[in-house]
Amino acid sequence: MFVLSPSLLFQGDPIWIVIDGVTAGIGVLAIGVGLRGFFFDHVGLVNRALLLLSAVALLLPATASRFAWEANIAALLVTAVILVGNYRQARRRREATEAVAA
Repeated sequence: MFVLSPSLLFQGDPIWIVIDGVTAGIGVLAIGVGLRGFFFDHVGLVNRALLLLSAVALLLPATASRFAWEANIAALLVTAVILVGNYRQARRRREATEAVAA
């Protein structure tokens, strides 16, 4: 995606370098979770599809097109909701397992 924005090659304004680098990193994480189907716990098929769609939006640099910034924000929110929900699900499952074992 560096073809769309030189900020991913560490050229340009430092704030855009950081923003584009962070969103691309989160996009790579979303691709990994979406393809593998596991984060802290099993990720369902619908959430995996949403993560993969979000990852595509996150890999676009914020300065790449007119609506890339809005797409990055929406994709960050979707990714955060899914990953935080997955963490909470895993924590509840672990607590229930510990309660049964005790």
